[in-house]
Amino acid sequence: MKYSFKEKLRYNKTRQKNSPFATGYVFGVALYEDFPRQNTEFKKTVKEFIDTMKSSASGKDSDYEKGVMCGYRDAANERKAKAKDITRERKQARARDKFFAY
Repeated sequence: MKYSFKEKLRYNKTRQKNSPFATGYVFGVALYEDFPRQNTEFKKTVKEFIDTMKSSASGKDSDYEKGVMCGYRDAANERKAKAKDITRERKQARARDKFFAY
């Protein structure tokens, strides 16, 4: 069974106090969602932080880092899926308008 992004986020928010992975997941999602609204200095810091998390996520005791990377990835995939749906809807609307335009 595949869970939606919102379901994963809700699940990890409930586990946040007891699990380093869940804490990292929620932080990664927040980091990705806040990224476009920040200044260039903060964006540079975030990119460096993500690079650090990426390199340290391969260790045994790296649940927090893995959570950050998974949350960041899932938030990015959610944004891409929404953008793809919007593009598909626009194409369908254009095709419908062309069909009904005499």
